Amino acid sequence: MWRALRGEFYLLTHRRAVRWAILLVALVPLLQIFTSLLILRAEAAADGKPFADLAGWNFWPRLAHGSRAGMYFVELLVIGLVAGGLPREISLGVVRDPLTRGIARSSLILARLLSSLFLALLLYGVVVVVAWGMSALLFDPGAIMDDGFIMLEEAEISGPVTQALLHAIPSLLALAGLATLLGVLFRRGVLAAGCGIGLILLVGAVHEALGSAAPWLFLDTLAGLGPDSFLEQAAGFAEGYSNFYAESFDTVVAAGWVAPLPALALTIVGAWWAFRRRPV
Repeated sequence: MWRALRGEFYLLTHRRAVRWAILLVALVPLLQIFTSLLILRAEAAADGKPFADLAGWNFWPRLAHGSRAGMYFVELLVIGLVAGGLPREISLGVVRDPLTRGIARSSLILARLLSSLFLALLLYGVVVVVAWGMSALLFDPGAIMDDGFIMLEEAEISGPVTQALLHAIPSLLALAGLATLLGVLFRRGVLAAGCGIGLILLVGAVHEALGSAAPWLFLDTLAGLGPDSFLEQAAGFAEGYSNFYAESFDTVVAAGWVAPLPALALTIVGAWWAFRRRPV
């Protein structure tokens, strides 16, 4: 198992695609936050207001919006790199080599699962760190102001935004597990990645029909692509919009903490079982 892990993390740290993915998810929140700065400056100039009087001129909404923009790409990259990578490696015979060197199939697939989870967390961490740093550089924290009046105290917005950032982790890990399972099930990477994206789109398409059951499908609560993204609600709420983060959304948040955990366990067991029976 240790040899399998060393091999997986060597590949993870030496793949050009991973380095490009890190660069991309770092640039997205940076550009989103800088663009929002320009838009807010133009809005303030058009209205003849001081910057501080704009509800969006604040660290917390910019952190939430920048992080959510980055999470779109994190989730797509996790599907593309993980689900699309394994079938290609199997077709090229890359997986056959460690098996001939005495590494068990169970160790190999469990090591791949762990490296997939690590990759998801790594990309997530890059997004949050860049969004946090850029927001802190360009904006100040504090209460949400509008025309000189306090709309929301800082404590009212910092809590939901911080919780929403943490809320993104369980569903992202479950997505990495699902991507690994799809990579085992499909012989072509394009089909594996396409199926993952298709499942996310399907959940969005039937979201209204599912009703209160939707949050129990972990794809529904993904921070970037999920129809019931807590980060989206927290971002809108932090900017002072009253139609975001209603009390009823707390039930969605509660489901989003729990639902990804059994899904992650099932995808791990499914990937292990399917890989043991797949010809490589």
